[in-house]
Amino acid sequence: MARHQVTGYKTLIYGKEEGRDVGAIIHLYSEGKIIGSCAFYTTRQVPVTYKSGTRFFVTFPIDRYADVIDLLRNEDPVYANFNEARGQGYLATDEEETGEGE
Repeated sequence: MARHQVTGYKTLIYGKEEGRDVGAIIHLYSEGKIIGSCAFYTTRQVPVTYKSGTRFFVTFPIDRYADVIDLLRNEDPVYANFNEARGQGYLATDEEETGEGE
């Protein structure tokens, strides 16, 4: 279970296509290497988060896109992690002081 600091991201927002259930993807980078992706689904049934090789794929309903992009734009540092034992991926920040006024 390795925690990676996210040092960059790339986002893709898709138009509606026949057979495409993914509305958007955010690729996460650490030190210039892709470490994982957040996939946002337009369907009610969202596939489970998974890992393939060294990359992990955290899945969300499309209405969580704004939350994730806000976190990436406005927080520093941001970390990404995949817990293989639980099959759980997530993004996190460090502990912050209350009342920072963001």
